[in-house]
Amino acid sequence: MVLLVGLLACETEPADSGPAAEEAHYWDGLEVPLDPFRLMLEVQVDTSPAAHLASISTVPLLAAWPQREGGAALLDARYRLADDFSCLDAAPFVDVLDGADRHGRCAEGLVELDRTHLANRETILAVVDEPAMSRLSVLLEGGRVRSANTDLLTGNPFDWLRLCEDEVLLASDGVPATLLVADGAGGWFGVAGSWLVRWDGAGAVVSELPLPEASAALVASGGRAWASSRTGLVRDDGIFADLVGVRGMVSDGGGGVFAVVQDAALAVGADGALGDPVPVTGATGPIARDERSGRLYVAVDEGIAVVSGGAEIDRYAVEGVIDVAVNGSSEISVLDASGAVHVFVDETSLSGPTPLRAWVATFIENPRQVATIVDCSGTDEGMVERLDRAIANRSWLDDVPASVALAVSPASAAHAKRCKVTDELVEVTTGGRVTPGVLFHDPPDCSDQRCLDAGVAADLKLITELGIAPQWMSGAAGWDAGGDWVLALAALDMPAVHAFVGLTALPTIGYDDPRAKDALPWAGEAEVAPWRARDATTAGVDDPEGVLALLPGSTMSVFNLAGCPGLLQAECRLLALGGGDAVAEDDLAVADLLLHRAAAHRSESGGDTWYFHLPAIEEFDYTDGCSHDGDRWTGEGCEAGLLQGWLVDVQERLVMAEVVAWSAP
Repeated sequence: MVLLVGLLACETEPADSGPAAEEAHYWDGLEVPLDPFRLMLEVQVDTSPAAHLASISTVPLLAAWPQREGGAALLDARYRLADDFSCLDAAPFVDVLDGADRHGRCAEGLVELDRTHLANRETILAVVDEPAMSRLSVLLEGGRVRSANTDLLTGNPFDWLRLCEDEVLLASDGVPATLLVADGAGGWFGVAGSWLVRWDGAGAVVSELPLPEASAALVASGGRAWASSRTGLVRDDGIFADLVGVRGMVSDGGGGVFAVVQDAALAVGADGALGDPVPVTGATGPIARDERSGRLYVAVDEGIAVVSGGAEIDRYAVEGVIDVAVNGSSEISVLDASGAVHVFVDETSLSGPTPLRAWVATFIENPRQVATIVDCSGTDEGMVERLDRAIANRSWLDDVPASVALAVSPASAAHAKRCKVTDELVEVTTGGRVTPGVLFHDPPDCSDQRCLDAGVAADLKLITELGIAPQWMSGAAGWDAGGDWVLALAALDMPAVHAFVGLTALPTIGYDDPRAKDALPWAGEAEVAPWRARDATTAGVDDPEGVLALLPGSTMSVFNLAGCPGLLQAECRLLALGGGDAVAEDDLAVADLLLHRAAAHRSESGGDTWYFHLPAIEEFDYTDGCSHDGDRWTGEGCEAGLLQGWLVDVQERLVMAEVVAWSAP
């Protein structure tokens, strides 16, 4: 279970500065300094007392092993861990199954999904991150290696993060490998007995070097491998460093390492030269390096020490640290002896020349089709009742510091006109900090480009004739409606700005693919730069002229963020393993993490974007159970208050520090 930790910062009222301005808000003037070691969330994993952590960079994931009953926990990109495997009906996805048997522990016709566990009940000796190969590998007893694909866009989605049944047996002279790291070229370095060995991807020996004794530590760096020994550190090419008593190592990224010895940490260059020791009292061995900031995180008796610039600069209390790992977003994961993973972030690493553009993305999307029979009033699904909920939600959205992007489906506009409630629809979608948009939900029945162009233009007119001028668009990605969806959208008389583009934009992924609802670009860490297909690293979107600007952000419903561990969004919906339809603190803890991650990967040139998905304000009443005093929303179970509190916290921490700026699409 993911736990919220310290999400809403303590607020200190600013000093009285005289009469408030007319548009003053309770958060005006409040500021919380950026925290170099902010606890974001915690998750419990059932690890053994002598466990290890490894960041898997492609997705990103966090591996913790060994589990008490064998195998490894593989926390997903939101640090979630499933309690058990799931069985998914394969019928909707028959086109992607390729006839292979993937039912595993499930009944015939079902697909087993268990992406947050590896090699159940087997003894795992190492989990290896291999970003150059888009895979992770595990070393099992007997020198056996099994691998899993970490690239969602490659191969069958049901094989994503699933260990292949085929094994590679690492050649050895009777003593199997016990330590393993990647060589960056499809093979591995490892320790087998008292030998430092390099194997190719088929398990054949490429090179071997004798060690004075079996090594207790092995680290890859710059395409080489360092092993600790009784007499010093040995590199696979024969470089030697005269350093004994090494308790832990981490790569410096360039062929050398940083090593921990008793009460000190020091650099070991690629040539074996030793740097000056940095005193770190009580250092126990585990060490990790933040590639973005260059900071070292060293486990000590009472927690974590931070080393930077040749000195220990800070120390934080974490009880019983047994390992530490840092990913490419400056997220520091600490595993303690109880099997709890504590995830911290370094907010000070987010400082930069340009802020991340951010907003709340929401929709009035039901009904989705003009042909749907909808009552005007008298039921919860009536247009009057839908817009009453939307108006209530708009009232609290006007009381948050964030900008809001609100897209309307053409069908909603058509039914509002029929039911004579267009004034209410216009009231909800315009004015204030709201930027209106159009959500294309229902593809026209077309067989050529002219028909498709006319169909989307007619849909847009249903909205513009009400006096709403959409400034952004969503939906339609990948429509197979007789023409090119990109050209049809680009021809519209509105900005060619698209948010919420999904993987269906790729011609290889249809609407019946389990990846369909996940966001494009899909990338391991974060994609935050607005992009056009001509510039995209993701191949396959048919937009060579780059006529559409595609804005990335978080497309998963905010109330599902803490649910669905290890699942794709379409799988989550079918299995109903999300958070239901109510926003919880756990969801906002994950949103906070995703916002941090996006800010960490923004460019210096600016313009990068992030948003979170607040679903259907005409369906869900986020003000239920709320009361408000001025612009402050409160109440037991009040989702509006919970969301407002988080957005104010973002305002105080990240907006005031110019890491984030509220923006229109």
